[in-house]
Amino acid sequence: MIMYMLGRAFFIYVLIVPLLSCSLLILDSDDLQVSVDSVLVVVEKGIFAELSPSLNLYRSDLAEEGTEVTIREWEGDARDLREELKKYSDGTWTAWFLGDLPSVNYVWEGEVFPTDLYFSSPDTSWDDRDGDGTFDSHGTIFMSVPVSRLTGSTEELIGYFHKIHLYRTGVLTFEDRAVLFKDDDWSDYRRGSFFGAERIAGEVFLVENLPQSTYQLYEEALLGRSKYLYQWIHANPSALYVQEGTDYTPYRYYAIDREGVDVGFLNLFNCQAARYTQPNLAMSYLSRTDTSLAVTGSTKKGGNFEPLEFHRVLSLGRSWAEAFRQWYNKVGVHDDMWYLGMVIFGDPALIPGGDDSRQERSDFSRLISPSEEEKEYYFNLMSDFTEPPY
Repeated sequence: MIMYMLGRAFFIYVLIVPLLSCSLLILDSDDLQVSVDSVLVVVEKGIFAELSPSLNLYRSDLAEEGTEVTIREWEGDARDLREELKKYSDGTWTAWFLGDLPSVNYVWEGEVFPTDLYFSSPDTSWDDRDGDGTFDSHGTIFMSVPVSRLTGSTEELIGYFHKIHLYRTGVLTFEDRAVLFKDDDWSDYRRGSFFGAERIAGEVFLVENLPQSTYQLYEEALLGRSKYLYQWIHANPSALYVQEGTDYTPYRYYAIDREGVDVGFLNLFNCQAARYTQPNLAMSYLSRTDTSLAVTGSTKKGGNFEPLEFHRVLSLGRSWAEAFRQWYNKVGVHDDMWYLGMVIFGDPALIPGGDDSRQERSDFSRLISPSEEEKEYYFNLMSDFTEPPY
């Protein structure tokens, strides 16, 4: 069913991208400066013993790829963990937090949310000016050690390690296809663009027309073993709200399961969907499915509104964490309103794969950056969805 639906004429195929040049510019081709080639795995003390066989297999698998893995059992607070990360902040490491590890909260315009940038930029000053225990200002951020997380029961964590082992050994595979699902309120934003995803997948299917961006079609888009899904849907931490006319159908985190989700890597332009301090959509894709491997999303209102650099780095065959770091340091760092809550989940060393030779057919895939007026308009549109719309 999914292949039939995705083959319909309302999808726009990658071969017509050059026709859309009215709103697009040439994709940046700057070389990357450094390469993340080492992983620091920090494991909650209480689950370390049970995870040890999975951790040893992980270290062995990454050794085959030439990636160094250092594993640390951890018991301590956020400040101590941040100090530990300073030892690994030379730009060649990424950190992976497993289990119930410390977090810190930040407040921006009244919204309180966890931010892992506190750990990722360990030399930045963070201040709590009113002394209420929540950070409310910070110095210049530079992501030197991108941090990923994975939470869940011990059984779920062990299952996740099995899943990434199957991916690395070629047992778990995906179709060379990306799906972009833009729900009603986002349908007119850079209409027709693939946002650079055509360089990480051989075919891209775009849903952005109001009559087609339905709850049923969203469920279809989660099937078919696509490599990559980039979804623009209103949300709060525990549910998506797919719009059809004036009605919204919720897709709740506990509805995510092995039968209903069959996609590898996810970019969630869904407000607060990655707020890992409570039950959330983003982590559920990893813990409750047999296929989903890595997620990026936001713990606050916002999401990856400008994904060109993220997609470009992935297309060069680099890891999920390195794409996140490069994107944040070039794009995200300039806009706290949208990006202070951005995070990644899952194994940070995973490589979705891409084909940079596709650059020749995506010369018009770089978007004009959104204006300040556009950013404010769309951000205010999201503000109405911090709670369910009914």
